[in-house]
Amino acid sequence: MRLLILAFILAFCSSAEDSSLPRSSIKDKDLDKLADNVVEFFDALEADKIIDQRKALDELEASLAKMAKSARLDDSPLKYLGDWEQVFEKAKVEDRKIKAGKGFTALTFEDRWDSTPVTYLMSIPAGYSKRGAGLYPAILALKPPLEKGGSELEEAVQAMAEATYGDLMDKAIILVPLGRKQGEGRKAATTEVESSWMTDEGLYTLFTSFRTLLENVRFDRSRLVVDGWGDAGIDAFRLASRAPFWFAGAINRSGDVGTADDVIFQNLRDVPLLYVNGASDGREADMSALEAAEGLALETVAEEGSAMAPGDEARGKIAEWFEGRQHSLCPTDIDYRLDNIQYQSMHWVKAANINKRPTAKPSDEDFPRIKAEVDQGSNTIKIETTNVLGGVYVFLSDALVDMDKPVAIEVNGTERVKRHFERDIQILLENRFFNNSGDCGLYTNMVLIEEID
Repeated sequence: MRLLILAFILAFCSSAEDSSLPRSSIKDKDLDKLADNVVEFFDALEADKIIDQRKALDELEASLAKMAKSARLDDSPLKYLGDWEQVFEKAKVEDRKIKAGKGFTALTFEDRWDSTPVTYLMSIPAGYSKRGAGLYPAILALKPPLEKGGSELEEAVQAMAEATYGDLMDKAIILVPLGRKQGEGRKAATTEVESSWMTDEGLYTLFTSFRTLLENVRFDRSRLVVDGWGDAGIDAFRLASRAPFWFAGAINRSGDVGTADDVIFQNLRDVPLLYVNGASDGREADMSALEAAEGLALETVAEEGSAMAPGDEARGKIAEWFEGRQHSLCPTDIDYRLDNIQYQSMHWVKAANINKRPTAKPSDEDFPRIKAEVDQGSNTIKIETTNVLGGVYVFLSDALVDMDKPVAIEVNGTERVKRHFERDIQILLENRFFNNSGDCGLYTNMVLIEEID
């Protein structure tokens, strides 16, 4: 499966049942057969071959109908999003260069629209390749600037990663973005991101590397954690506060924690935080702003040595915290502040545009904001917006509402929509391919509500 560039700049072994998405009685081995039809549809979609798209879609629907009949389903198979989470993960076309159980390996990802490959390190547990293996959790690790390049950079980061994670490499997929690969042929060498991961260059490298998870590696999307090492620790918190829907948790290893004007603490209320304080790292982070923020789930681990090479006791505490991390892939309550249109998505709601004062702070009443909740009793979605322009996209599924009934959508106290939305398999597939929703989610319909007051 090949997603287009993700915004351009922008488990311990578990099964799909753990992702909080509903499952049907269709057997896993039957669902796995649908993956080939999905791959055929995605290939035709990428090649813009309309006839081949229709053929693949027809074959997929015929196979699905047969499976639903055999399983005696009374409901639409599109209602069971947990099934589709499994199908899409199995439909990923795996890069043969990615080897399980081999430790950290330097690899490249090249986008079809950009001839400059991006280099990353990846470690995949040996159990990943075993028959019947479930979905592993994943860690997106952000390294600090090392002022190195080429193989020297790759070797240095590999050594750091091995010291940081140890036996956690047996239990989680770990991805470490490095930088763009510059030069021709044998002279091509990796050039690291020199400053913050939140710069345009950093975000491009980070999310292009991240696409290998989205497109080539099976993983549990509900159990992804971002982990910042040293000076990159604050970037882990910054990233999680601007794209919280991706992460079940965020780790900061001996880095600054930022201020309420830099890290949007309000967006981290559903993202548990772990601060690993390494005494030998020589940093006494000012935790006052973080501790003063309301509603945060913050834990700390003390390490006598470096947070990037923790001893057995600290490593055990970190692993225990990581093991408990899992978040909903489709929550029914959202409260999100937008400081940049690059981060316009929050689960099933996406802002078309925003109006933000240059001096606005996240605590200000006029700071761009989206609040949304689902009243499942009345099958109503209620949305409140502040300084959101051009409308909001609302993505729908049975994880949110009963799509057999009319769905009402209220915006700022006014009912804007009340109608029945058909479940559409093409919308489900195309959203996963193009990532229209921004969260790589599972949605069977969508609506744009414009002219918001």
